[in-house]
Amino acid sequence: MPARMVPRLAICLMIGVLVAGCGAGSSAPRLSATAARQLQNDLTAARTGAERHSREAADAALARFAAGVRRAARDGQLSRAVERRLEDGLAQARRHVSLDVTTPTPPPSTVAQTTPAPALTPPTPAQHPGEGPNHIPPGHAQHGDHGHQQGDGGG
Repeated sequence: MPARMVPRLAICLMIGVLVAGCGAGSSAPRLSATAARQLQNDLTAARTGAERHSREAADAALARFAAGVRRAARDGQLSRAVERRLEDGLAQARRHVSLDVTTPTPPPSTVAQTTPAPALTPPTPAQHPGEGPNHIPPGHAQHGDHGHQQGDGGG
């Protein structure tokens, strides 16, 4: 966020709050200390959100500030001229937030990403053609045939 944005936000709106709080004379409406403190807190929250590159936080704080200005005007604590100045400053601050407050992009990673090697699988014994689970290699006897010739009882 540009360095100029935060001071502009603070200056635009703080001047209006100070003018509203001081009043131009004894007959001008005066902003209560509680309302002035809440408006200042909302401005501080907007500035903090902007400094932290959080558009959502800045926008939410400015929305609270706008609601506070409307409430103070409705309660007769702000003259119409001061309310207009605050609304103008608020519109300007919202424009600055929408244009200048961006989420910082992380720097590109300098660590090379490697893909893991494929898992090794043990080789299976090669079977020759014609070999299967019941194959008897040449020269080996079948069950019950232990290499003896059965004849006629020989003698």
